[in-house]
Amino acid sequence: MRLILLFSLLLVCGNKLLAQEGYSSLLFHGSPASLTWQPAQLLDSSSSWAVVAEGGYRIANNYLPIGTLNSISGYLDDTKKESILGALGENPAFHAYAPFGFRVIHRIKNHQFQLGLNRSNYLDLRFTNPDLLGLALKGNAPYAGTTVADPQIFYNQGQAWGLDLGWAARFGSFQAGVRVTGLLPGSWQRLQASNFSVFTATYGEQLDLTVDYQWQESKGYGNGWGASVDLGAVWEKGPLRIEASALRLGSIRQTTSNQSASVNISFQGVEISDPFNGTDYGPVFSQIPDSFREEIFPDTLTATQWTRLPGLVRLGIAYQLNAHNRVSIWGTGNWDGGPGTSFTPSLVAGYVFSVSKINLDLGLTAGIGGYDTYQAGLHVQKKIALGGSTLWLNAGSDQLLGWLVPDTGKGYGAWGGLGFSW
Repeated sequence: MRLILLFSLLLVCGNKLLAQEGYSSLLFHGSPASLTWQPAQLLDSSSSWAVVAEGGYRIANNYLPIGTLNSISGYLDDTKKESILGALGENPAFHAYAPFGFRVIHRIKNHQFQLGLNRSNYLDLRFTNPDLLGLALKGNAPYAGTTVADPQIFYNQGQAWGLDLGWAARFGSFQAGVRVTGLLPGSWQRLQASNFSVFTATYGEQLDLTVDYQWQESKGYGNGWGASVDLGAVWEKGPLRIEASALRLGSIRQTTSNQSASVNISFQGVEISDPFNGTDYGPVFSQIPDSFREEIFPDTLTATQWTRLPGLVRLGIAYQLNAHNRVSIWGTGNWDGGPGTSFTPSLVAGYVFSVSKINLDLGLTAGIGGYDTYQAGLHVQKKIALGGSTLWLNAGSDQLLGWLVPDTGKGYGAWGGLGFSW
């Protein structure tokens, strides 16, 4: 069914999914690139203009080590299948978000304006029962005599271009900022399913299928529009900095092709030996009577509706110990825009050492939570003076474990930024 095809898409392309949550606003809050994650950040008072580009990627999940996930892109023999299924527990979740943006910033005394163009790709997949993936990888024969059930399945994948306009201001020790983005969504797919169950009789004489689902799909650009708001606040007093931000608060309105059905059928059982081959919906559906196929996949309808964007909130504190050392700690949480509880929190600590003679900042991060159990990161910022102007170079990764120990780390990624202020 559609669900099997979606799992196939994830398993074949999972190692190419991209995202980055961006921790640079607390580590390197002087950089123009930090505005991506903190709308209230103002340029240094010595600068009135800046242009900046920043982008990054990360893939994250809560069970599969990156080494295992990367191996999925090839042929899946029985050993690989067992390795994947053996690593899964309850409530598997996969998350990806890949942003890239270009921004022009102008500061006038205590006020600042920004205009930006950005593009983002995102993907979220979550379900409850790991045996659901077992059905997709091994078929239903190993589950004969049992019921494989999952109360909630959610898949969301798409991309969008955005044009944003922002304003920030300083009021004494306090800074506030808001950024409004108009969105042009591109191709988009979304599956929401509940009450899913498949029962295969012990000797295969009967198969029962129950599911309530809605499938939505939109191809290309020009099928909708949307809007989001980013909010930020910063309080600074001497060596202490406290900040918060809420990003991607909004929705997209799209005209999509919809299929929805409440399915509760029983038919003469068949063995799903290879769900990824055969007809468009897998070989099992070639053996289902036409009347049942029509019940499972009714006519496609066109509908227009709003859908919530995946979002992110951040709250942190930083303290400048001396001219060369700064420490910080912050919490983040993201949601995937789907039904039910999808909030994923994390707690991260950071340390920055500044080498003032060469204008170089080195940052280390370590944390818990998120999609992976642990996080570790390395970040670098370099400032190059060019007359009365400054060139800013930023790079790093908040998911080093996936790079260094792929058999343990469950995510990886990198980010980079380039800014020029004068």
